[in-house]
Amino acid sequence: EDAIRALKGEQKKIEIEPEITMKIASFFPVSYLPDVGERVQLYRRLSSVEGHESISELETEIRDRFGPLPDEVNNLLGLMTIKLYLKHLHVVRMSCGPKRTSLQFAESTPASPQKLVALISSKPKEYQMTPDQKFVFAVADTGWQAQLREIQRLCEYLEVPVP
Repeated sequence: EDAIRALKGEQKKIEIEPEITMKIASFFPVSYLPDVGERVQLYRRLSSVEGHESISELETEIRDRFGPLPDEVNNLLGLMTIKLYLKHLHVVRMSCGPKRTSLQFAESTPASPQKLVALISSKPKEYQMTPDQKFVFAVADTGWQAQLREIQRLCEYLEVPVP
């Protein structure tokens, strides 16, 4: 695939696998999904989703097969949605603290440095850049839903499309 891209003069597709540090329970509980093989298969499928539609389809399938989602599974699907956005922003690490969240961008990020600087300049109490080049934003709520909303706003502002 890389060789074909090179022959066509296309750039190599850069795969980013973001690391997320967030203190929430996100897994398939044994009481919800007792079969270990099923759990492993679903984890694999979740790890390879490439768009919102895939996550929604998988959520519907899980709900249809195993019943209403427990909080842990809902959290897992939420984290996978955040991860989808982070992949498109080329964020290698997201660390969520009690009052602030930091994002570490890969050098290949499509995020415009000028737009990031403009955002930081326009709202310095909400957004900062640390000396080690981490983008930091204030959060009032540490739940994944609030984190997702902030990441979505950031993608919109930076004009980074997410399928």
